[in-house]
Amino acid sequence: MGARSASTLLLAVVVALGPAACTLSFDDVGDGSTRADALRTDGAPPIDGARGDSTTLDVVTPPDPSDDATAVEDAPGDDDGGSSDAGPFDAGPPADLGPGDAGEPSDLGAPDTGSADVGPSDAGPLDAGPPDAGGGPCATGGCLDVVVLIDLSGSHWMTTGNFIELELVHSFVDDVLALRGTPRVGIAGFSDYPVSPYGLPTDVPFEGLLAPTDSRAMIDTTVRDLAMMFGGDDGEALVEGLHVLNGGTPHPTSRPFSCATGTEPGGCWRPGARRAIVVLTDEAHHNLPGPGDGVLDPYGATVSPAAPSWTTVRDAITTSRTGLFAVVPSASDAEDQMTTMLGHVGQVPAARMTTYATPRDLRAALLELVPLVAAFATAP
Repeated sequence: MGARSASTLLLAVVVALGPAACTLSFDDVGDGSTRADALRTDGAPPIDGARGDSTTLDVVTPPDPSDDATAVEDAPGDDDGGSSDAGPFDAGPPADLGPGDAGEPSDLGAPDTGSADVGPSDAGPLDAGPPDAGGGPCATGGCLDVVVLIDLSGSHWMTTGNFIELELVHSFVDDVLALRGTPRVGIAGFSDYPVSPYGLPTDVPFEGLLAPTDSRAMIDTTVRDLAMMFGGDDGEALVEGLHVLNGGTPHPTSRPFSCATGTEPGGCWRPGARRAIVVLTDEAHHNLPGPGDGVLDPYGATVSPAAPSWTTVRDAITTSRTGLFAVVPSASDAEDQMTTMLGHVGQVPAARMTTYATPRDLRAALLELVPLVAAFATAP
């Protein structure tokens, strides 16, 4: 059949079927172009279209068949490099096909805008799934709840606070939330009991600031709103924070989390979730192991009710199989104390602790901690 006869037949079909037969639908092919772009052979620039959109376009009225000089537009997929004289597509309003007229559902979902504020990778959580407050998938494992416990005393916050605000979310939280399963991260702080000589009247030994959540925005806001406390001597009340997070009774001057129904008290842990506590501090603390087998600078009678003992806290960590992690200055008494504590609860310091030489190196230490937490999350 000659080209002119084919053109005449094609136009006859178009006239018989009407404009609806000339509607072209296209959608995204995954590389920023559209299927319509991929099929065009005339070298024209791609048709604008938001990634993930589905659009309908009306083809312009066919040329006059009496014009011998008119060329028939190449069919999509032809590779002869020919161009069409049919003119550009008329990107008018989408045709209203009505319910049921669009064939099989396209299942494109919402436009792919990425996860809000997900950091440099913009990849969002991997297999994060819906929030799970009542166990759900955690009943058979695969969930991770992390509480970052931050020393808010003056000595630590004045030297490291700015770097924590800048780096904690970008260099640690984002990567933890991207781990497989349904990870959550919470934020808590500690200083000391508000009695002399340990703390000032405005100090708080433990404060639950944000229960574990998968909301990156909420975590970021909480970290940026952290406020320094003081402390009255060298050590602080880390023992209180560890005690409360592992289900112990809070001291009357502490401010524990308000946990949602279906989560376990202390750290608001989901039933069945693997638990991890990440301590950020710069010194050794009261009522925790000191040099040798002793307890460092135990609290006196002015702390009433009495502060928890390391033995009580140690047993609670061991029983709950909570992962104890730390980011501390290198060659410090904080590193020495944390090394001893990890040994007491049967955890290996090299798999639980990272260090930094100066506060400017905090970012690298946080990044190094991520694979340690990931390994803990997937360990038998």
